Amino acid sequence: MSWLKYWRGQGQDETILSYFEYFYKNNNKPFVRDVYLDEVFDIALSLNGKDGAFKWLTRSVIENISWEENYSSWENTKKRFHKVKDLYPDKWQEFIINSSEYKYGDEFLLGKSHLVYFLILMKEIDLAKQIMNKFVDLLEEDMADLPLKETDWL
Repeated sequence: MSWLKYWRGQGQDETILSYFEYFYKNNNKPFVRDVYLDEVFDIALSLNGKDGAFKWLTRSVIENISWEENYSSWENTKKRFHKVKDLYPDKWQEFIINSSEYKYGDEFLLGKSHLVYFLILMKEIDLAKQIMNKFVDLLEEDMADLPLKETDWL
C-alpha cells in the first residue's frame, strides 16, 4: 500500500490535497513520476468537483510525460485521456495546451501517436487526419536529402 492510499484510508484527503497544493505553489519540481497525481485528481474531484480537479489531471500528464510514447504507461495515459473525454469534453483543447508543457524546459511536448489517439477519442477525426498528413509531409521533408533508392515493392 502506498503512503497516499494509507493516508486516504485515514480520512486525510483534505490534508493530502493541501500538501500537494503547497508543493505546486512553491514550484517544487521535478516531481516524482508516478500515479500519485492520478489519485490526487480523484481526491480533488471528490472535494472540489470537476473544475477544481482539472488542473490535477493536466499536472499528472505533465509529470508523467504522458504525451510521449516512451515515458508513461500507455494504460495510465489512456485512463487520463478517457477522464478528459468523460468529464471535460468541452475542454479538450485547453487540456492539450495545458498538459503539453515540458517539465524540464520551456518547450512543449506532444507525442504524435498519443495526440492522434486523443483527437480520435475526442471525435476530432478531421483534425487527426490533418495532423497525420502534416506528420507525413514533415517526415518526407526531413528525408528529402537522403540518398534513398526507390523500392520495387511500393
